[in-house]
Amino acid sequence: MNQSKDDINNKDTKPKGFFKKNRISIIFLLLLTIIVSVITYYRILIQIDIGPVFDSFVFLSNALVFTGHITG
Repeated sequence: MNQSKDDINNKDTKPKGFFKKNRISIIFLLLLTIIVSVITYYRILIQIDIGPVFDSFVFLSNALVFTGHITG
């Protein structure tokens, strides 16, 4: 029950111990971040190429379809 200061200081509270203990989780988190960043980058490039006019047209066309009107 009575812990000494050496026992408390010996636990993995230092950053080196944290990274060593969670190495696989950190690697997978970095890999997931890289994959999501690449996908987001390419999606933004595609959206820039399409432009805001096409996006607005599709949005308004979908709104008409949901209200039951025909586009024409």
